[in-house]
Amino acid sequence: MAGIPRYSAEENLRRISRQKSLKFVVVEGAHDMPIYDYVIRCITEDSADFDVVYAGGKVAIQEFLTTNNNLRNCLFIVDKDFDDVYLEYDNLVYLERYSIENYFFCNEVIASALAISLKCKVSDVKKLVSISDFDNSNKNVLLKLLKAIVYYQRVIIPARQIGSFTPTWSETFICNTEGWEVCPQRADALINQLIPEGVSQDDIDECFASCFTVDCEMIKTFPGKMLKASLHRFIRTKIQSIGNKSLNTKFANFDTAYELLTAHLHKSPDLKNILLPVKNFVE
Repeated sequence: MAGIPRYSAEENLRRISRQKSLKFVVVEGAHDMPIYDYVIRCITEDSADFDVVYAGGKVAIQEFLTTNNNLRNCLFIVDKDFDDVYLEYDNLVYLERYSIENYFFCNEVIASALAISLKCKVSDVKKLVSISDFDNSNKNVLLKLLKAIVYYQRVIIPARQIGSFTPTWSETFICNTEGWEVCPQRADALINQLIPEGVSQDDIDECFASCFTVDCEMIKTFPGKMLKASLHRFIRTKIQSIGNKSLNTKFANFDTAYELLTAHLHKSPDLKNILLPVKNFVE
């Protein structure tokens, strides 16, 4: 039996120019590809004929569009994030949140994932679980950390010499050892790794103000991948308060919990709205 077709990022981009009768939706990373494929197929007609592929990042997309801007069988989706690469093309869609992971932080997605197992209506679950509780509890510590990350990306990284040590931050665990809240001590430890001595808070604040407003929503702006552990624990805590042991078992495992949430990601009003051009393109 034939296996699942596997293509590299370079092969995916070559397919666009070779298979001009097929519509391609192109995302940045391989990890995002199955998520987008599922969500787009949930919001489009079954008869829509298209393929979702990945390009290997925003720079690869920019290079492809620069030399292939006449192709009309492709549409690209890129993260908002806070890179310095800004693209403007008619066949390109920007997310309105940092990345696809940030759309998990949605009452409709969470409630829909829980309602069937709880054997109740989505509206009832929304009364028990609200993402605003998560946002409000973590806002101050996340804002402080976000300012440092933005300064690091916009000021420190461009000034680094080639080959010099560059700390990473995107995989850092920032959740409390116990509980779901973001840990202030872990956040401060990461800030100290990223920001050199001599950089003032005024410098960091000024850089942040040039990119964002101080009242920006953390669940939309802060890198969502870093908050997935906290969100998982937040949902588990809410389930435990309800007292449903079978549902708590389903959400006990991190990977299983996110598979359940992914299955309901198309319920996000914000994501459906931003993907409307994609829906129109493939249909």
